[in-house]
Amino acid sequence: MGRLRTGEFSLYAGSDSKVGEMGMVRLRDGYAVVGHSTHSEVPRLYVKVVDSWQEGGNWGGYLQVTRGDYVGYYIDSKDGWVAAYSGKYDPVTFVDKGDYYEIRQKRDLNGSALIIQDNKLRFRPQTPGQWSIFDVSG
Repeated sequence: MGRLRTGEFSLYAGSDSKVGEMGMVRLRDGYAVVGHSTHSEVPRLYVKVVDSWQEGGNWGGYLQVTRGDYVGYYIDSKDGWVAAYSGKYDPVTFVDKGDYYEIRQKRDLNGSALIIQDNKLRFRPQTPGQWSIFDVSG
């Protein structure tokens, strides 16, 4: 599991791929949200890692959107809430936990954790969420 992704992928909350669609990360009004959608206006978020690095099973970089209205934008956070931005601010770190990842802000194993708050993604200094990856390529 703990390997740098070189191609396109999407994220979902949790570690069980059978329920992954319900926890799939999507962009709605420019913000990263979690949940199932039958509406085409809330497509699954696809990203790739740019300016990447890897140390053991942990890896990271900047997440760049690869499909949809925000192609070329970066998934980032200036105020804790995760959204699509035209520029890069902070990289993220995928901390390998075996069956899932913790995602941390910055290149820091103890950085603010990616959590779900009111169905939106947010970086906060609290107990981290569990995240998994659906590889599209690479």
